[in-house]
Amino acid sequence: MSAAELARKAAAATGEASVVLKLAEARVRRLGTQLNWANSAAVELLRDRSGDPLATTNAVAILEEVVAITPHASTLRINLSSALTNLGRQDEAIARVLESERIMRDRGLVINAQRILQAAGTFRRAGQLKEATRRIDEADAQIREGSDPPDVKESLLLTIAQERRLLAEAGANQR
Repeated sequence: MSAAELARKAAAATGEASVVLKLAEARVRRLGTQLNWANSAAVELLRDRSGDPLATTNAVAILEEVVAITPHASTLRINLSSALTNLGRQDEAIARVLESERIMRDRGLVINAQRILQAAGTFRRAGQLKEATRRIDEADAQIREGSDPPDVKESLLLTIAQERRLLAEAGANQR
C-alpha cells in the first residue's frame, strides 16, 4: 500500500485528519531528501524519455505519491501537470496547475513568469488557446516590468516567443 493510500485510509478510519497531517509532516521531515530525489527522478524521466508512455506513466505515479505526501508543494503539482499533459490527461493537468496557483496565492507567494509560462503551455496543449494567450501576455508583461538579470529575461522572452509560435500553430490546426 502506498503512503498516500495509507494516509487516506488512516484519515477515513480515525476521522482525525489533523493527526494524519501531523504524521505526514513528520514523515516529510524525515524523508526530505528522498522526496527531492523522487521529484528529480520523475522530472528526468519526463525530460529524457518524453515520448515513452511507460516512462511518463512512471513519472506520474512518482509525482502523485510525492504530492500526496507534500500537498503544499506547488512546484511538485506543476511537474505533475506536465507529466499528465504528456499522457493526454489535460483536465487533470489543468486541475493541478490551478491547485498549484491556489497554494501559492494562499501562501502569499508571487507566481513568477516561468510558472505562468508553464501553465500557458498546459492550457495550450489542452486546446484552451484563449487562456494560454492570456497567460503568455501576463508573463510577458511581468518580464518586461521586472528586474530579472538580462540573461534570465532573455531566456524567458525566448520561451514566450516559442510559446506564441506554438500557440499560432495550435490555432491554425483548430481551424
